[in-house]
Amino acid sequence: LPTLPTLPTLPTLPTLQTLPTLPTLAISHPDHTLEAGISICNSKTKDQWIDEAKSVMTKVWQWARTQPIKVSLMVIGLGIPAFKAKFMAQHMLDAAASSYATPDEQKWTAMPCFLLASAVAGAWLYILEKFLQAFIREDFYFTMLAKRFADNYPLTCWTGPAMREAFHHVYQSGVGDDATLKTKVKYGKLGASFAVIVGHVVPFMGAQTTIMQRFFLPHPLDTIVSQPFGMTEDLVSMAMAEATSDPVLASASLTILIVSFNLARGLIYTGCPVDEDKNALKTPYVKIPSRSLSSERSFSLEEEEEDSRDFAALASAFVNVLVGLIIGFVVDGSLSIKTAFFVVAFQMMVQLLAVPVVMGQFIQNKGTQ
Repeated sequence: LPTLPTLPTLPTLPTLQTLPTLPTLAISHPDHTLEAGISICNSKTKDQWIDEAKSVMTKVWQWARTQPIKVSLMVIGLGIPAFKAKFMAQHMLDAAASSYATPDEQKWTAMPCFLLASAVAGAWLYILEKFLQAFIREDFYFTMLAKRFADNYPLTCWTGPAMREAFHHVYQSGVGDDATLKTKVKYGKLGASFAVIVGHVVPFMGAQTTIMQRFFLPHPLDTIVSQPFGMTEDLVSMAMAEATSDPVLASASLTILIVSFNLARGLIYTGCPVDEDKNALKTPYVKIPSRSLSSERSFSLEEEEEDSRDFAALASAFVNVLVGLIIGFVVDGSLSIKTAFFVVAFQMMVQLLAVPVVMGQFIQNKGTQ
């Protein structure tokens, strides 16, 4: 096996105060996410966006010309599943409808088992690393091998650059040339967390993100927690899939999922404090190339007091419980499965968008009076 580079001294504490901040903030305050997206769009003119798109396409074309074999394998590898997508989808539907499908009285276990399995997948990386370390006498060996494989395998080669770009986007938004070490570590943790979550959320990136996420988040607790937090959209999809057979269970699952994120945001992850441990301030999680950093912040952290509470998130949790109870009572009536499915979909839109936006504006208006 090749000799792999040794990682720098790593922080001794996990980023459990940083990692869940992003998904809990996105679910509890979708208006903030929308405002940030609009701000990014307005940061450049139409001609500037066109020029940037042309620049990206030019770089992609130049890369494709220098990697003809890799590009050919990528097109074939992605083209076959796309061409056979209908057949594969039908096969999955047939398997789900077979006798091996979960019995109705046990369907409530689907989401807890999914969360448990994803956490085990995150823990297995650390176990495998320590097993190899007993023979190789080097930590992070599997992580570096996995990253090298993902960076060179045609069907996963875009994952590494995409995650690095996500990290730099967040890091540069908060760190200037005169930034303190504490600020660098703060945005380094946030950037590493954001890169891993992006890798889990973006289609066709989840598997390779799992096996190389310790490159960004080396602590074992981070790899365990990042799995379920990075698969939030899968949990919502599972809840909506349940609505086709058991709308009451789907409604309850959605409510529990969304309210959990609201409560986590309001009670635990309101602020994003930085560890004061000196060992944790030695290095950022990944090496940062020296280049000029833009002073314009396209990704901003809320400047909050560490002991403050996000009352809008707590209020959203309370209202979402009421919405879930009402919708659960409605779909438990004599509605058809199709009608109940649309009612549950309406519940999802209300709990994810309407409630947090309205409560956020209400709390903000009350605070300014």
